[in-house]
Amino acid sequence: PAAPGAGRAGGGRGGQTITRYPSGAGVEGFDISPDRKEFRAVNVRDKSITVVDLTQKRVVDTIALPTTYSNRLRFTLDGKYVLVSELQGNQMLVLDAKTRKEVKRLDVGAGGEGIFMEPSGTRAFYAISRGGKVAVIDTKTLEVIKEITGLQNPDGMDWYDSRPKP
Repeated sequence: PAAPGAGRAGGGRGGQTITRYPSGAGVEGFDISPDRKEFRAVNVRDKSITVVDLTQKRVVDTIALPTTYSNRLRFTLDGKYVLVSELQGNQMLVLDAKTRKEVKRLDVGAGGEGIFMEPSGTRAFYAISRGGKVAVIDTKTLEVIKEITGLQNPDGMDWYDSRPKP
């Protein structure tokens, strides 16, 4: 998202089109819904989320965040929830993806940043950078089911499957 040139398309590589959308101040984390119809971006300084309808190619909502410093978000793979980080608090915010309303807050003990969805969609991993751990969250019950401790300032994550390919 970018405020200047909102809605103008530019040339991209390989026939791609680049479209700019207006957003709040301090855009940092973003994600696209599993059905590829919606884009959401966290506006750190404005404490909000910009919601873009990708089929209509326009901003359809701005969600106010009741947090201090959120800089990452991630859709669950079933598209039901949006998980939002809180770096300066000790909770993760869970929003209903359709209604865009708060569903729950998970107390994780310290501020977090990176959010990663396991490829099966059953678990989310939340890097609690200020707590030196990763919280493992069951995406159906929205509960912390495990903690991986002893880490130093965790943030970005990825998944590696070491099993041989068939």
